[in-house]
Amino acid sequence: MRMGLDLGGTEIKAADLDRNGETRFAKRIANPRHDCTNSIEARVSQVASLGASSVGASIVKRRA
Repeated sequence: MRMGLDLGGTEIKAADLDRNGETRFAKRIANPRHDCTNSIEARVSQVASLGASSVGASIVKRRA
């Protein structure tokens, strides 16, 4: 099984592909703009919707 995640400016798309590259499942949700925490949570939710048993995320802060 292959999973894909498209992180766009307005929406986040997730897809599950079979061995032949055919889409088995796809889902789109709005990308929470200007809200980093909710955006990360939305990405994790998309990956989890594909059936992943574990998902990790990290936030890197820039130094001034």
